[in-house]
Amino acid sequence: RHIQPLALLRRAASLFQHHAEQAGITLRIEGGEETDLIRVDEDRMMQVMDNLISNALRYTPQGGVVTLSVRQEDGRVNLLVEDTGSGIPPEELPHIFERFHRVDASRHPESGGSGLGLAIVKALVEAQGGRVGAESDVGKGTRISLIFDAVGKSE
Repeated sequence: RHIQPLALLRRAASLFQHHAEQAGITLRIEGGEETDLIRVDEDRMMQVMDNLISNALRYTPQGGVVTLSVRQEDGRVNLLVEDTGSGIPPEELPHIFERFHRVDASRHPESGGSGLGLAIVKALVEAQGGRVGAESDVGKGTRISLIFDAVGKSE
């Protein structure tokens, strides 16, 4: 099924808006223009967004910002989840999508993640022909990108 990435981001953001407000975090969607569609399963993608947004909110301090955006370039559509949280140390970054990998548990003992979240994200995205990537600056935040081939405009 073909879905409009922006609609997916809006739906995901609406589910977390209240949670973000309670945590004193701004959850916003940037760049409101529609892109080409992507061929993905909406339920699986909601699971992916759920995982990424909850992570972003968990590691972003009060007063921080979580930004969802979509960009299109060279026949690909890139969905981004960015936060202004604690960031991920460079040596950890290559491993964050591995099963049971947890970024230094001593720094976030309260987060209680199983370390499965991002491995599930990676598996779900790759099962739908996409790719995942991550960039991070310690102390500044993290950006997770989901890249899919564009399948043209809405019919």
